[in-house]
Amino acid sequence: MSPRHSPSAVKASTSMSSSSPTVARVLIDPAGLEFSVTEKEPLLRSGLRAGLPMPHDCCTGNCGTCKFQLLEGEVLQLWPEAPAQNARDVARGRFLACQTTVTTDARIKALGWPGELVPNRPARMEAVLAERRRLTKSLSHFRFRTELPAVFLPGQFALIAFSGVEGERAFSMSNLPNAEGNWEFIIRRSNGPGTAALFDMPVGRKVHIDGPFGKAFLRETDRPVLCIAGGSGLAPIMSIMRRLAQSEGGGIIDLFIGARSADELCLLDEIESWRRASLTKANYVISAGDRSDWGGDVGFVHQFLVSRCRRPLSDYEVYLAGPPPMIDAVTAVLRDHDVPAQDVHFDRFY
Repeated sequence: MSPRHSPSAVKASTSMSSSSPTVARVLIDPAGLEFSVTEKEPLLRSGLRAGLPMPHDCCTGNCGTCKFQLLEGEVLQLWPEAPAQNARDVARGRFLACQTTVTTDARIKALGWPGELVPNRPARMEAVLAERRRLTKSLSHFRFRTELPAVFLPGQFALIAFSGVEGERAFSMSNLPNAEGNWEFIIRRSNGPGTAALFDMPVGRKVHIDGPFGKAFLRETDRPVLCIAGGSGLAPIMSIMRRLAQSEGGGIIDLFIGARSADELCLLDEIESWRRASLTKANYVISAGDRSDWGGDVGFVHQFLVSRCRRPLSDYEVYLAGPPPMIDAVTAVLRDHDVPAQDVHFDRFY
């Protein structure tokens, strides 16, 4: 995520009367639903905490799914330079609900309304880094502990706020929900200040976790399941696969994992245990690196879906997570093979 700059206030042409400086009311047209917004909290999070089907994907200002039209009232942009919003949007009174709050009572039109209703309402809580474990040269496993239970659905993500780092970062959980309050993530080290701070963070350091978010969570189904992971997109796919491994259905599961090189593949023992215990078939694809000792597929995951899947693609419920180019390439293949959009589940982190 890019660093945020100074917030900026915007006022609609018609203003409703102001409410308390710490709480405002927001009316959603045409649904006629209202929710309250606490001081400087993004509209998206307030709406989701109220149990409303607010449209969203990334929650970090990069996808534009949560865009709304301001009809009445005043808003404060928390990150005016968010990539998914431009000057033309602001001139037309359109803002990102994940990067905008209100300073008065307001009336809005959520442009993608209604979004999918997320079963668990997000909550913000303090967490302690309990464990960090290196998985590969670039990927590490992190475990945070909260006093409250870790309530989420396999495939969802949370936002983590670090002391001294502006903004928040979105990371998907790799474990399963649990009463012990363990939130586990598989994260790739990058040059960004957020992940750099995370990899340098000593065990015992406190952060704030806000979640869960996201609609790419595992659905109940009797159909074959296709799971596709690229890079650190392995985290939500591992959570989904771990839940499927516990299920009694025993249906066909085709798993694809893409990596830059063979030494970036990890957790292979656990993945292979699923293959031995169920109808899971794991497919590994590398795109670069030393291939001299690699006997598997070389290229990109989307190139092997048709030839390696055991059923026609249209038979599957599909879950995917990874870098945007991978998501675009995979969804193009799925469309070409008549996979309905409602059967393809992913969150956009653009």
